[in-house]
Amino acid sequence: MKKLGSQIAVAVVCCILGFMISHQLKIVSIQESNGNTNRSSTEISEEVDKLSKQKGELQKKVDDLQKQVKGYQSAAADSNSTNKQILDELNKDKMVLGVVDVAGPGVEITITPQNISHSSSTTTDNASDRGDAIKGEDIVDLINELNFSQAEAVSVNDNRITALTGIKSSSGGSDIFIGDDRISPYEKITIKAIGNSKLLYSALSYPGVLSMIPENYKVEYNKVDNIKMKKSDKIVKFDFAKPSNK
Repeated sequence: MKKLGSQIAVAVVCCILGFMISHQLKIVSIQESNGNTNRSSTEISEEVDKLSKQKGELQKKVDDLQKQVKGYQSAAADSNSTNKQILDELNKDKMVLGVVDVAGPGVEITITPQNISHSSSTTTDNASDRGDAIKGEDIVDLINELNFSQAEAVSVNDNRITALTGIKSSSGGSDIFIGDDRISPYEKITIKAIGNSKLLYSALSYPGVLSMIPENYKVEYNKVDNIKMKKSDKIVKFDFAKPSNK
């Protein structure tokens, strides 16, 4: 009975997530068509507000159902050791996917620009004062170093990094995309990594490891006893990849 209830709850969560995606796309469509229709801005604003409210209500239902699923999982774990092992593997997979909040020891890195402005991409008489802005690939290289040092969870400006998070600079270099979010290379960037704090700190202290960061940025890193990271709020949808039985 518990198994059936869990399956039903998961199915309902999936359905609601589908509705949320549909509502989000509709909101974006309405906003993009603002300049292409004769509808008044008041009507468009009211419809966007209505859809946003519906999305919020659906998100609350998803959160409630996820709590219910968690209850089923806990009950299953109490029944026997095999179920507990399955639940442990499920929880580990959730942490890897970034779909649950996590906390633990690790390191916090701050990258602060020094003597750099939005005009840094233009030519000046004094190249040493101009310097170079940090790029998306610099952040990727740093995250790789953390992963090689057995980081178990990483975030950039509180954006949870997962296997599906793409990182790159915009064409002009004025922004860095972290998935669908943007951060500025002209403002302080904070990177957090959960794992063995001694190992992570030692890796960052090794000569040359931070050489990918431009010289006109100040880099500081410290051990932290308890780092808290929020789950990723991105909805993962697979259209082509399917489980293989081979």
